Amino acid sequence: MLPIIKRHPKYITLLGPQLRNDKNIMLELMHTNKDVYKIAGTELQNNEEFIRALIKTTPEAYKFTGYNLLENESFLRSIITEYPATYPLLTYGDSLNSSSRKNEVFVRSMNSPLRNDEVFVRSIMSQYPKAYKVAGFMLRNNEPFMRSVIEADMRSVIEAEPTAYLMVGDNLCNNEDFMRFMISKNPESYICASYELCGNENFMRFMISMNPKAYNKVRYNLFDNEDFMRFMISMNPKAYEKASSNFRNDEAFVLSLMESDPENYKVAGKELRNNHSCLR
Repeated sequence: MLPIIKRHPKYITLLGPQLRNDKNIMLELMHTNKDVYKIAGTELQNNEEFIRALIKTTPEAYKFTGYNLLENESFLRSIITEYPATYPLLTYGDSLNSSSRKNEVFVRSMNSPLRNDEVFVRSIMSQYPKAYKVAGFMLRNNEPFMRSVIEADMRSVIEAEPTAYLMVGDNLCNNEDFMRFMISKNPESYICASYELCGNENFMRFMISMNPKAYNKVRYNLFDNEDFMRFMISMNPKAYEKASSNFRNDEAFVLSLMESDPENYKVAGKELRNNHSCLR
């Protein structure tokens, strides 16, 4: 059978299940047809010798790797070190849906020692900026690491992936000093600010001054703060949407805003719009 297939590659589909799972036969055929792995049996997906030979011949075929090998740290470290383009092997659990079993796979993947090995992750990112996605939970919440990434490396990462700031961990998103630092480097990263920080007036003033679009993140506890509301609307007229009904129906407040920018008439609330004296 093999001589015929070698002479006529299209006959490869004639191979039965047993032969498709025969490592030696499949490796032999790969010498004449590098795409033969596409019909390889599922048993070979977790055969380390076969996968190593496959990636050596066709690096982009790393997607054929089975789940058992995807949890084999020594295999992953060696194969990604030798073929950095296979780094997506580390993120196999990241795109799974929200079922409890698959969530466990994702959490286990993000907590793996390899994805939290700073030296290893940096070595991959130096060649592939988009590989920031391989960083695990611990690294994403490691302030010195994240500061250095944003300070020194983020320029190339952002060029490759504008939303790279989304890699920041939850703990750092609630760290005011760190968030001020990150927003000063990339104003679009305001979106990462935690719920708690968005109720902090001083922080919100800073964030909105850096990016007026950030008014969308302001928490309800600031809606009744007149000085803050004036500031926010002065930075972005659309922020009138956040003003409480008390302010939107306060004639003096609304008129003062309209004096600075006539477009601020939109802030007027229902009661004020039905006030005859105000409309004269």
